[in-house]
Amino acid sequence: MQYTPVFKGLMGWQLYSNEGYTAPSDIPLNRWIHMKIVISGRKAYVYLNDENKPSLIVNDLKRETAKGSIGLWGLNGTANFANFRYELS
Repeated sequence: MQYTPVFKGLMGWQLYSNEGYTAPSDIPLNRWIHMKIVISGRKAYVYLNDENKPSLIVNDLKRETAKGSIGLWGLNGTANFANFRYELS
């Protein structure tokens, strides 16, 4: 699993591939998984399959807080999404 900020339409995955931006995760093929992302200030916590402990913690989100949109996609059309929701607190 990897956090990859996008600047001017370009993904920076090569630059953000070290500790604090990636984590090994067991994501099975051809099976639904549950993902929860909690963003608090400049940090993000990613939870898989209702685990109590985050699979990935990003301590330094690279983009400033701003109005925008939320998007979901899989590279090369390899993902399906269901039951998406978000909450503001």
